[in-house]
Amino acid sequence: MEKTWYILQLKAEMKRKTWWIIPAAMIAVALLVSQMRIPNGENVSVGLCLAEDPMAEAIAAGLSQRESVFEFIVFEKESELRKALETAEIDSGFLFSEEFEEKVKKGCSKELITFLRTPFSAKGTVAKETLYAVFLEKYGEEILLDGRKEIYEEDRKDLVPFLLERNAEYLKSEEFFRTEVEAIPVQETSDKEELTDIYPIQGIMGIFLFVLLWMTFGRRFEGNGRGICLALDRKKQKRFEYLGYLAAVTIPSVTGIGVVMAVGESRGVVIELFRMFLLVFIGALWVSIVGGWFRSSMALSAWVLAFVVIQLVLCPVLINISAYLPAVDYIKYLFPLGWYV
Repeated sequence: MEKTWYILQLKAEMKRKTWWIIPAAMIAVALLVSQMRIPNGENVSVGLCLAEDPMAEAIAAGLSQRESVFEFIVFEKESELRKALETAEIDSGFLFSEEFEEKVKKGCSKELITFLRTPFSAKGTVAKETLYAVFLEKYGEEILLDGRKEIYEEDRKDLVPFLLERNAEYLKSEEFFRTEVEAIPVQETSDKEELTDIYPIQGIMGIFLFVLLWMTFGRRFEGNGRGICLALDRKKQKRFEYLGYLAAVTIPSVTGIGVVMAVGESRGVVIELFRMFLLVFIGALWVSIVGGWFRSSMALSAWVLAFVVIQLVLCPVLINISAYLPAVDYIKYLFPLGWYV
């Protein structure tokens, strides 16, 4: 009996022209989201555009050789640097001005280097300090030699070897900064997924299915929305409606899996199938239970919007707040989307 009810309702859903809009919308939105680059807080790449200047190239070489948490990437054109920043390939960037070396030697200090960042750049300040340190390291010799007359009140050329030697000594020695390495116990971490993991494609697909389940539930508020259910006893009504929810999301759920696999955001075929089954069956049950609270389409519309927003906040769709509030990692399972992402 249940199989027949499911097939009949699936055929009825497939005859609805508006029902086919959902899979088409899922594909369109997924294509749009897949082109978006969400900035990663762990991004340590910094871009450099050197304007073919010898001193700028020397600074870039010094940055590459220096012990640093950053990975410095050289771009030939300013447009390439800006595009990499816009697509979140790099955290921030530095644009060296034309004739950089000449301006430095003339004592010009304005607009030598343009610092490029976005509102999501998290490490720009440290990157600036790193570049400034290398710049002073490369330019330190000229500063010392140019300042001989001011320091010693005469331009003594015999001091040049002494000053350069002392400059090299300060750069390479630990006379000013002494390093001590102290061993501390480190707590072992589990192989659990990174707390910073987010799943935008899966999240959007899940939201589509969640809303579709509520749209199916909302038909009961139409004139003849419950149809055959009125001829069944209460227990059979619940089973019939539950199978109706499953029928409504069958094709869209298959579309969702196909989209996730196609855009390359899959966690693996088995995991995606299992998580999708959880979303569909738990989501249908969740709507059946929570739907009993609503007595009008107006109240339903308001609460569905609230449920969508809550799930987007609690679940790692655009941001994973469980990295800051560990309890969220468990609270999210109170909602269907939490079982999927």
